[in-house]
Amino acid sequence: DLVDHAEALLREVLARVGARDPREREVRLLLAEALIRPRPRSPALRGQRRAEAIALYESILKDGKTPSDQLQRTRRLLARLLKEDRRLSPTIALLEARLEQDPKDEATRLMLIEAYLARGDADLPKAAALLESRDEGATENGAQATIERLERLIEIRQREGAREEEMALIKELIELEPSRSDTRIERVIELATALYLDEEALHYAEMATRRNPRDAAAHKRLGAFYLERSRLHDAAGAYKKALALDEFDLETLEALGRIALRMNSRDEARDYALRMLRLSG
Repeated sequence: DLVDHAEALLREVLARVGARDPREREVRLLLAEALIRPRPRSPALRGQRRAEAIALYESILKDGKTPSDQLQRTRRLLARLLKEDRRLSPTIALLEARLEQDPKDEATRLMLIEAYLARGDADLPKAAALLESRDEGATENGAQATIERLERLIEIRQREGAREEEMALIKELIELEPSRSDTRIERVIELATALYLDEEALHYAEMATRRNPRDAAAHKRLGAFYLERSRLHDAAGAYKKALALDEFDLETLEALGRIALRMNSRDEARDYALRMLRLSG
């Protein structure tokens, strides 16, 4: 069995890499996944393997050198496993009691948030309340903690269908982390369009082209926004930028041809039509 072979190999790798090697934590995560993947016929063996997986997850969470993104991934995997084993609700009760005793216990707070998210939508308000009350100034990396809080709140608002709140949070995240804003801007445009906030959608469509001028799809989307508002010169300019980046896009050529006709530029429209014919042939 491939999973058995993978498990054996991971155990060998784990025995050879040193505890200081940053890859060691990733090996532990992979081994935990291998342990829960097969379904042993013996309930006792299944319980033993899953207990070992839980112990591996907990060891990663207790490791003071684990990066924040790996901690979050581990908490999510552990909460999912506890839910599958029907141990999530008792764990939540224990975490709640622990946090009540020590409200500044950040590790407990974060695990409880993950557990609430895993248990179901009824617990989403509890998870959101814990996130919103988090004291990011007390953490080692306040900026990263703020980004992580916003990302989890966005996930909650999306699950709740609270589109206006989700959009406001994404806009805040775009300002905090502009280097990773491409997909977030796309989501804001999608939400603004769904909420009939046309000017807002247009604003972020323009922002997308400024932040990533080499993105043909962003220029094409902006051209469509301008075209819907009959801003023909602006639409033509956006579509031409898209065409310069992707000269084989038939939809862009067709849009430019239709714009040319509306602007009474029949020769230009004919040229676009000929290019479409050559490409489609």
